Formats: sequence, C-alpha cells, structure tokens
Amino acid sequence: MAQSNRKHYGEAQNVALTSQVDGVCPRCDKPLFYKKKGKSFKAYEIAHIYPLNPSHEEDELLKEERLSQDVNDEDNLIPLCKGCHGKFDKPRTVEEYRELVEIKKHYIARSGQETLWSLHHLDV
Repeated sequence: MAQSNRKHYGEAQNVALTSQVDGVCPRCDKPLFYKKKGKSFKAYEIAHIYPLNPSHEEDELLKEERLSQDVNDEDNLIPLCKGCHGKFDKPRTVEEYRELVEIKKHYIARSGQETLWSLHHLDV
C-alpha cells in the first residue's frame, strides 16, 4: 500500500466545499460552523470519501466506484461534522461509503448546473 500525503486545504477550498453542502453536514444536517462571543468557528473536518491511506481491508472492501483517482481531489472530499466524520471513518463500511458517494455525486451535479446557469442568462 503506497502512502499518500495529506494535503493542506486552503481557505478557498474550505469555502468551496462547505458552500457546496450549504454549510451543513450532509449526513446529519448539523451546522458546520458555530458562533461564540460574536466569532465564527468551524465545527467540521474535511473527510476523504475514498480513504487517503486505505488499509488492506479497506482496499478490498471498497472495490467500488471512485469519484476521482486522486484521493485529494475535491470530488473525493466532503466536509462532515466531527461526529459524522468519526463514525464514517471507524469502522468504514461499504454502505456508508456508497451513501457518501451518492451524496457527493448530487452536489457535484448541482454545482455543474449552477455553473451552466451562470453562463447562460435568460432574457425575460
């Protein structure tokens, strides 16, 4: 198993990913941010849908559709609240993997539609 390096996701990528899911955890609908004393704080982690460094067991278990061959690609990333991220990662199940793949596919399609809408204005 080749080790992949964890990539640092900058502010722009974090904004894009959290905006894609409307600022809520796509598994439980908890807000991904909270306020305390007038300041906003993040309450999420960026999860790899297909694992960054899959164990041999995960590699065998997840012989499934992958959203990107690059595990650090935005198509393979989704922000989850900390509780859901922990539940998703340990232990990782095929059912939960498939669920997140479908959720992410929905958001990818929606983002593509929004891009098309912004490029093609309708005159009324």
